[in-house]
Amino acid sequence: SQHSGGKCSPEKSASFFSKVTYSWFSRVIALGYKRPLEREDLFELNESDSSYTVCPIFEKQWRKEVLRTQERQKVKASFHKEADTTKPSLLYALWNTFKSVLIQVALLKVFADILSFTSPLIMKQMIIFCEHSSDFGWNGYGYAMALFVVVFSQTLILQQYQRFNMLTSAKVKTAVNGLIYKKVLLLSNVSRQKFSTGEIINLMSADPQSPLVCSFSNSDGHFSPLARAGSSSVSRAGSPCICYTNKCCSCN
Repeated sequence: SQHSGGKCSPEKSASFFSKVTYSWFSRVIALGYKRPLEREDLFELNESDSSYTVCPIFEKQWRKEVLRTQERQKVKASFHKEADTTKPSLLYALWNTFKSVLIQVALLKVFADILSFTSPLIMKQMIIFCEHSSDFGWNGYGYAMALFVVVFSQTLILQQYQRFNMLTSAKVKTAVNGLIYKKVLLLSNVSRQKFSTGEIINLMSADPQSPLVCSFSNSDGHFSPLARAGSSSVSRAGSPCICYTNKCCSCN
């Protein structure tokens, strides 16, 4: 928002209840019900979700991965005559960039799965209680209340899981796309002749979309935003590398 001068998102100042129920977004939904939304009606991205923040962090981690690979190649070359063909790991760089949110996504999914196993157990106890108890006392109300709390909590956790999963996959796409775009701008004329315009466009549009598509099609994969990113165009043979040094094994 500070880069475009737009309206700040109310999510930053929203309460915990407002965040888990998305009530901070109710005004936009009500406005969209009355009339078609326009650009001025929407909020700017949070600073932590924008490309101004995501791309530099990922670029820093990618440079570390490139340097780590080069150091490992030098060490192996000093002991072995054969050159080491190990390439920098895009998956490892993405993990170092988004590991905190990925762990959070995984924990949310684990908690939701635990609650999904808990609700049938409570239901079983309710059935046993109704079959063997002639006095429907406070135990029945306790089982009913416990079942409501478990199902309600599971719904809230699953919604948060889906949100963070999609948001992380969008960040992965933004990071990879930004790095490829920057590398394309730095390509020399000789390097540009090796790749057609269509191949470069695919690298900048279709391939970074793969982590996002993977996340939507496989929402149960905790690390789905990274699953396809590790095998995307950046590290694929025949594609221009994005190490900026033109000395790593991907450039050779």
